[in-house]
Amino acid sequence: MKGRDSVMRGGVKPLWLRLVGVLAALAMLLTGMVATATADAADNASGDVKLVWGRDMFYVKDAIRGVRDGDAWTPDLDTTGDSDYADTLDYGRDFYGWNTKADGTGDWYRFRRNFGRDSSTFNKVVVEQAPKLANGKVKYPEGGVLYAQWQRQTSGQYDKVQLQQTKVRKSDFKNLTITSTGWSGTFRGGLYIAACGEPAKDNTYDQSCMGPDGTMAGEGPFGNNWYANYYNRFYVDANGDSEPFSLGSGTLDDADLSKFVDAAYANSEVKYFTVYVFFLNWDTSPIKIGDIALDRSVAPAPDTVAPVFAGVSDVTVDQGVVFDPLAGVTARDDRDGDVTSAVTVSPSAVDTSEPGETTLTYTVKDKAGNTATVSRVVRVKSVAPDADRDLTGDTRDDGLIGLGAVAPGAKVTLRLPAGYAGRTGDVYVYSTPTVLAVGATVSDEGTLGVALPAGLPAGVHRIVFKPYDASLPLVWDSFEVKAAQEKPAPSTPGNTDATAGRKPAAKQPLPDTGSDVALVGVAVLVLAAVAGIVLAVRRRG
Repeated sequence: MKGRDSVMRGGVKPLWLRLVGVLAALAMLLTGMVATATADAADNASGDVKLVWGRDMFYVKDAIRGVRDGDAWTPDLDTTGDSDYADTLDYGRDFYGWNTKADGTGDWYRFRRNFGRDSSTFNKVVVEQAPKLANGKVKYPEGGVLYAQWQRQTSGQYDKVQLQQTKVRKSDFKNLTITSTGWSGTFRGGLYIAACGEPAKDNTYDQSCMGPDGTMAGEGPFGNNWYANYYNRFYVDANGDSEPFSLGSGTLDDADLSKFVDAAYANSEVKYFTVYVFFLNWDTSPIKIGDIALDRSVAPAPDTVAPVFAGVSDVTVDQGVVFDPLAGVTARDDRDGDVTSAVTVSPSAVDTSEPGETTLTYTVKDKAGNTATVSRVVRVKSVAPDADRDLTGDTRDDGLIGLGAVAPGAKVTLRLPAGYAGRTGDVYVYSTPTVLAVGATVSDEGTLGVALPAGLPAGVHRIVFKPYDASLPLVWDSFEVKAAQEKPAPSTPGNTDATAGRKPAAKQPLPDTGSDVALVGVAVLVLAAVAGIVLAVRRRG
């Protein structure tokens, strides 16, 4: 105890007390880390986006609620019992949409509110337009701020409008996309589509149109009529062009859309769908933008037949020639006719600088999306040099083979000039061109080994190296093949050779090889070992 007390008085703390201090410090550090992580998670989860309205507003919110996960954003679209929040998301009137830039040059965010007669979906809000990430999720608005954009409508815009679609079958109605041009000013509006017996007459609204019971009501499109109402779905940009609008993207009451279309085509008096645009601020009457004729003709059977290729077969070409993979290739479709211009080929070119094979794949698609694919093999064959034209004094290299005379079938080493190391090419031997090697590669030292044909006749020949690199010339040298030596004729009975008639020599004893001496040495060693053992036994005794 005295020693411990003296230690504490001397300022040195005991081990247990120091351990407590360390644990306390670690606890404080971990607490700080947890608090920081919690704060970061809270910041990450908070995905509320600030709204800048740009004008005095009442009964709206100053933010869109949501959850952020990195760059992904899940906006809160629940407007149950909160009409102010519903107005915030989809304000209507002359509101054009939300943008990440105050001048409207950033990303667009638009929300659509349902005003149909179905109470279960009334006021329900969905995301109509927003930039998406690669995983399909909505991108979090840049800077966490969205700026309200308002329509900038000007007068005198209506005379320039033209509808680009003029006729539609029943089966294609929901796939129909309306795009109109010639507007002046940026605005957002809705579409009315009435089913009428004749085209509208310059916004007089006096044609006979279909009523709610499917018969002709005898009134204009805005009388007691049945029409498809695409509320606040029509956007015109600053260039005066409307954004492509699909009639299948949802009406004010989607449940009625199919019934409306069925009734229109069932009534033979209905000839046209008349399309009107109305402005959400209702500062002017709806504007007619065109008529779409009902097409009651029988739609052709679906096109399921792919085009057919011609002129696509395997081919062999000489090394070094220019090969066009599309030359002579055609494609024809049973409905679209000649579709050769739509043919693509991969790879788009064939390298003919060296022998080998390349597989080309040809693809063509018709208007219905039917695709035909076919492959062909292009073989590039090596071409021997022309002896008279190519084997000249300018291309000769006296040190290429460096041999005077060689035997048929011999292996020789070619020594190529500087610059040929690592290059690939073919080796030939002449008089009659014979291929010795195809695609042979020169070593880093500039050498290349080849074997001469075993049946190469005697005489002077030439050996040639033709590189694949067109920037290098071929080189050649001459060598001589020696005539084969004649073998002596074998002996026959009655031969008068000097050795004929001699008796075979008597067998001589084998020479002394020294094996007996070795055996004697081994015996001496054994006897010495035995003597040593006997002597050791006596000494112990």
